[in-house]
Amino acid sequence: MQQNGVKNETINISDYYRSLDKSERANFSNYLQKVYEFRYSTLNTKLNGHREFNVRDAEVINQVIRKGLWKQDR
Repeated sequence: MQQNGVKNETINISDYYRSLDKSERANFSNYLQKVYEFRYSTLNTKLNGHREFNVRDAEVINQVIRKGLWKQDR
C-alpha cells in the first residue's frame, strides 16, 4: 500500500550502473565510497552484479540515483 501518492520505485542498481559511461561510473562509485564508506572491492563486485546489495544499502543507493545526488557532488 502506497501512502500519500509516494512512489516506491526500485531501480536495478547493476543495470543503472551499466548504463553509465566510464567517467560517470567512476563518479558514481567514488561518491558512494566517499559518502557512504563502501569499500571499493565490495562495491565494484555488487555494482557489476556478481553479488547483491542488502536491503538497506539498496534503498540508500536507489535514493542516491533517484535524487541524482552523485551528480551534484562535483
